[in-house]
Amino acid sequence: MLKINNSNQNNKETNLENSNVVFENKIINEFKSLNNNKDENIESSISANKITPRIHIKETTEKKLFYKGTMAQKIHISKKSKKIPGIIYLSRIPPFMKPETLRRLLSQYGEIRRVFLIPENHKSYLKRISFRGNKKKMYTEGWVEFKEKKQAKLVADILNTSIIGGKPNTYYHDDIWNIKYLPKFKWNHLQEQIASEDTSRILKLKANIYRAKRENQNYIKNYEHNKMIENIKSKKQETNKNMTPYSQKKTKYKFKQREIIYNNIPINIEKENEINTILNTIF
Repeated sequence: MLKINNSNQNNKETNLENSNVVFENKIINEFKSLNNNKDENIESSISANKITPRIHIKETTEKKLFYKGTMAQKIHISKKSKKIPGIIYLSRIPPFMKPETLRRLLSQYGEIRRVFLIPENHKSYLKRISFRGNKKKMYTEGWVEFKEKKQAKLVADILNTSIIGGKPNTYYHDDIWNIKYLPKFKWNHLQEQIASEDTSRILKLKANIYRAKRENQNYIKNYEHNKMIENIKSKKQETNKNMTPYSQKKTKYKFKQREIIYNNIPINIEKENEINTILNTIF
C-alpha cells in the first residue's frame, strides 16, 4: 500500500510539473506573439512611411518634368513664332510726302510696325514761305520698322535707287527711293539717339541764353561806367568855363601902413607933399 501511495504521489508531482511547464510555455508564446505583433506594426508603419514619400517624390518629379517639357516647348514655339523686326533708313524723303503715304507705299512689301520722320528746319520753312513757296510740311529723313527682318532687307535691296512708280500721273511717280537696311539696329537705339539729341539741343540753348545774359550784363555795366565818366567830365568843363585863369586875374593887395616917425615926432606925409607942391610952383 505504501508503494502504491508513493507511486501516486510521484505521478501527481510529475503532472503538476508538466502543467506548470505548459502554462509557462503558453505565457511565453503569448508574450512572443504580442511582441511579434508590435514589431510587425512598427515595421509596417515604417515601411508605409518609407513608401509614401517615395511615391510622392516620384509624382512631383514627373510633374516637374512634365511642366518643364511644356514650358520648354512653349518657349521653343514662342521663339519660332516671335519674328525679329528690321529697320530701314531713308536718307531722303520725297518732297511734301506725309508719313501716311510713305506707310501706304511701303506696306505693299511687308507689314510695317512704326514710322518716324524728322521734319525740316523751321528757318528753311520760313525762308521757303517768304519766297512764296509751298506751305506744306517737308521731312528730311526717316526710319521705318518692319515686322520681319527679311522684309526689311528685301525692301532695302529691291527699292534702293529705284523709281517709286505707281500710276504715271501721280506726284511721286518719278521720284527715287534712298533706302538702307540697318543691321543690329533696334527702335530703342533710335529713341535713345533722339533723346540725346534733344538734351544736347536744350543744353546748347541754355548755354547760349547764359552767354547772352552775361554779355548784356557786361554791356550795361560798361555803359553805366562810361556815362558816369562823361558826367564827371562835363561837370569839370562847366566849372572851368565859369572860372577865369590865374594869369588873367587882376589882384589888388592892400597893406596897412604905419605912420612915419622922425626924431620921435610923427610926420604927416600928405601935408609934406602939399607943401612940396606949393614950393615947386613958386620956385
